Amino acid sequence: MSKRPRSSDHCSVRRAKRLSQPQQQHLYVLLDDWERGCNIYRMSEDDFSTDSDAYLETPPLARVEAQYPRSLSFATHGTKILAVRPSEGSPAISGFDTKTMGVTVCPLPRSHGSILRPFYASVGDMLFNMVYPLFEVLGSQPPPDSKEPWSWSRINAELPFTPEYVTGHALHPDGRTLFLSVKGWKPGDDGRFLDDLQQSTYSFDTERLEFWYHGEWMLPFKGQARYDAELDAWVGLCRDGTGYVCSCDVPSRASCDQGRS
Repeated sequence: MSKRPRSSDHCSVRRAKRLSQPQQQHLYVLLDDWERGCNIYRMSEDDFSTDSDAYLETPPLARVEAQYPRSLSFATHGTKILAVRPSEGSPAISGFDTKTMGVTVCPLPRSHGSILRPFYASVGDMLFNMVYPLFEVLGSQPPPDSKEPWSWSRINAELPFTPEYVTGHALHPDGRTLFLSVKGWKPGDDGRFLDDLQQSTYSFDTERLEFWYHGEWMLPFKGQARYDAELDAWVGLCRDGTGYVCSCDVPSRASCDQGRS
C-alpha cells in the first residue's frame, strides 16, 4: 500500500535569486569643441569595440561654459565634473554630476583669482586644492535639507613645493596617501625653481595632513594615474610619449615613514 505524502502546516518557500546585472560602466569625455567651453560626451564599452567613428556624431550629454577650455580648467570629484577655473566674475564653481545628471555648484576657494596654476586632487569625499602658498580642502557636501553651507577649509600644512610644477599623481590603495611628482624641486632649495632635470616625489597623508619626501625620482605618468587591483600597480598616461599607457609598482606605506619633509 502506497503512502500518501504527508502535508505540513510549516513549509518554506525559497524565492529564486535574481542574478544582479553588472552595472554598465561609462567613460565621460570633455572636448573643447564648443566655442563657449566644452562638451561632455558619454561613451560605453561598446563604443570601443568597433572601428567606426559613428559615436563621435552623437550629441553631447551636457555642456560646460569655461573661460579656459583646457584640461587644468576641470577637476573630477566623485561623480562630479567641476569647472574649477570659472571666469573672474563668476560667484561659484559650476559642474555636472554624472550620477544624478544634474547641475551642481560649489563655492570658490580662497585662492580663486591667483595667477598661479592650481592643483586639484580628489580623495574620498574631500577635494584638495593647492595654490602656493595656500592649501585648502572642500569637505563633504551637506545633505539637501541641511542649512550648513558647503565650504572650503584651510589646511595648516606648509607646501614643500610649488603645485604648478606637479607632473603626475596617484592615490595609494590605502585610500589616504597621495603621491605627487614635481619637476625642478627638492627639499631645502629655499623655494627656488631648479631645472626640469631635477626629479622629486612626495606623498601627502590626508589623515595626518603631513608631507613626506621620497627622493629624486618621478612617477612615469602625466596627470592622474589609477590603481589597478588585478595588476597591483598604478596605470596612467605616459609622461614621455603622447598616447601611450604605462604602469609602475606601488610604493609600500612603510616608505612614507622614511622621508618626512
